[in-house]
Amino acid sequence: MDFLKNAISYADVMLKLGIHNVGYVAWYRFSIKTGIRKRFFPQRDFGESGPFFDPVMSKTEYPEKWKSDLLKDAGKRLAGEFVKWIEG
Repeated sequence: MDFLKNAISYADVMLKLGIHNVGYVAWYRFSIKTGIRKRFFPQRDFGESGPFFDPVMSKTEYPEKWKSDLLKDAGKRLAGEFVKWIEG
């Protein structure tokens, strides 16, 4: 009787989660444990060249308005005033 209650309970949970999702998780766990995933998705060598790792030049010259606004905000924070990060 307990087996039947457990089976009904598991079936109810599987229906609520979705049969497709439960099947995919079962397939995923099986493929991880058996090593099938390693054959489907082999690890490639790391390459630093490419659009993601293009060198970026740091900018040292900023407009005077930015510098003055930054100094004003810093002064307000030192005085204990609340300063908004985003205007809006």
